[in-house]
Parts: sequence; structure tokens; C-alpha cells
Amino acid sequence: MSKEPFISIVMPVFNGERYLREALDSCLAQTLRDWELVIVDDGSTDGTQAIVDEYASREPRIRPVKHERNQGLPGALNTGFSIARGELLTWTSHDNRYRPTALAAMEKAIGTDNSVDVVYADVDIIDTNGKILRHQPVRDIAAMGFRGNVVGSCFLYGRKVHDAAGGYAHDLFLAEDYYFWLCAADRFRFRPIHQCLYDYRIHSGTLTSRFPDARPVGNLALDRAFKQTSSRLLKAGILINFAIDHRRDGLSAKVLQHIAEAMLMHPWATIRYSPWRSLLTSA
Repeated sequence: MSKEPFISIVMPVFNGERYLREALDSCLAQTLRDWELVIVDDGSTDGTQAIVDEYASREPRIRPVKHERNQGLPGALNTGFSIARGELLTWTSHDNRYRPTALAAMEKAIGTDNSVDVVYADVDIIDTNGKILRHQPVRDIAAMGFRGNVVGSCFLYGRKVHDAAGGYAHDLFLAEDYYFWLCAADRFRFRPIHQCLYDYRIHSGTLTSRFPDARPVGNLALDRAFKQTSSRLLKAGILINFAIDHRRDGLSAKVLQHIAEAMLMHPWATIRYSPWRSLLTSA
């Protein structure tokens, strides 16, 4: 390549031969052409490497990397971003698909507003055959602590965001992206794009399907973010998450305690974003 790419896409893949071609083709179909794709084969034992080699042999913007042994999603992401050269960064999964204008729309949104560091877009949920099951709009970033990972799976951000977050935490597998965005929400400015730019596939091989109970690591990510952040808004949201967790354990007094603490921390956001029906019903 004659110059540094403007956008770097990192794609971690582990035994992803079934859907990998669709994911790669969706990158190649982008209307914005100034990108590189760093594919990190995280120790696959199926036909993943052959597919990656095939695509890389005919597309110079694809840069393949291989782990001899599986290092997990955080490790694969960190490997990819350690060699990414773009000014703007993103990552995608090997079983999902970009819409053709995804990079162009996100680049336009972030490039025309100097007050924005991260943009993130609506997605469609699809099944194994690519049929759309439902539309999933993204929420305002103020809801991050209250409503989980509101950024979702389609996003673009400046390199300074990645550098400030220090990459993805190896010990927070299954919550590494949530913790990344919790850290970023404390320091940077986000803008949602209410336009569907991405297809997120639900199937039996996804991490959420293989590991349905990410609650312990999610709580660890929330606890770590709570201790690190100075944002009263973010702290209030995390307190509501603590309340939800205690609700599941039937600890009504703890639920009410954390709701009260959240109200004191940031009353407006707590009233607006908290899932009141489930909280108060169980409390």
C-alpha cells in the first residue's frame, strides 16, 4: 500500500469458516475504499486459514495474522490493533456483516463534527440464513451504565480512544468490549447514528450462546469501572446495575439502597434510564 489507510478494521476469527466469506465480502463491498482489514486467526482448527489466505492473496488491503494457540477475543483484538495503521479504528466479528455504506456513513458522521470521538449505529439482528429477525436501535451514551453496552456492534472511533483505554482487558473475556466502552464513556464524546449499518447474526456458535452467563465477569467490569470513573452519571448507572444484580439474588434492601445512591449521584439520568418496572417489582 502506498500510504497509511484511513480506517483500520480488525476482525478476530476462531473456527469461523461457516460465515467468514460473508463477513469478508461485506468489507470488500464498502463504498468507502480507504481501509485496511487486519484478520487475526486466533488458533483456528477448521478451514478458516485457507479462506483468509485466499482473500489476502487477491486483496492487498487485507493483512492476515495468525495465533498458533487460541488467546481469546481480548488477545486477538489486542494483536490486531497493535499493528493497525489507521487514523480511525473499528472491529467486527467473522459472523456478522457490514452494510455497504457502513464505513462511509460513520466516517462522515465522525469527520464532520470535531466534538465527536466515537460514532455508533443501529443494527439488524439476523438468523443463520441472513433473515432479519428484528431491528435494534442504539441508545444514547448516557444510558451506558444503566442499560448495558449501548454502543453495540457497529462503531468507529479515533485512535486516541483506543490508546486511552489501553486496549482490551485480558481478564474480562465476555465483557472486554463493555469495559472498553465504560472507560471510553468516562472521557470521550459519543454520537449515535440512527441508521441501520450492520447485520448482527444470532446462532449457536456465538460467544453469547456458548457462554450464556456472563454475569460474574460483567459485574467485575462494572466494579472496576465504578472505582476508576469520576463521572457521576456513569456511577449512577453502575449503581443501578448493582441493584439489578441484587434483585436477581432477592436482596430487596440492597436494591433499594443502590437505587437511593444512584438518585443522589445523578437523579435526572436515574429517573430517565433505569428499568423501573423490574427493579421496583422485585424490591
